[in-house]
Amino acid sequence: MPSEFLSVTPQRLRCYVCGTFTESPNGWSYRIRLRGHSPVCPSCSSKVEQEIEQLASDLNLLGALLLGAVAAAVVATAWYGISVVLGSMPTFEAIGIAAGTGWLVGKAVVLGSGNKRGPSLQRAAGATVTMAI
Repeated sequence: MPSEFLSVTPQRLRCYVCGTFTESPNGWSYRIRLRGHSPVCPSCSSKVEQEIEQLASDLNLLGALLLGAVAAAVVATAWYGISVVLGSMPTFEAIGIAAGTGWLVGKAVVLGSGNKRGPSLQRAAGATVTMAI
């Protein structure tokens, strides 16, 4: 067997904050994101933690609930109108509307909170979507 198949080259990682490359990821952390994970070098990890804390602090929970409730009322009214016009709602359309309701109310809650994120806002959005559906 040729020798190039026996050696394994280390994977180079690039910090998504500062762009630093490394071949030895000792001490690096990973930030979980929607599309996988992003490596963070040790010098930038405190900056990322502060950014996450800032997104979850000083929430405008009342504004989030109010805007989420308005979005839920709009979707519930549309849902009712579609079901009256069609006489009944096929399953695939109901699933699509439920997914759209979750997305719209979630976006409204984030917007109403001042573009913040956190577990309390996730619970608020879930409760609001449940009332709409």
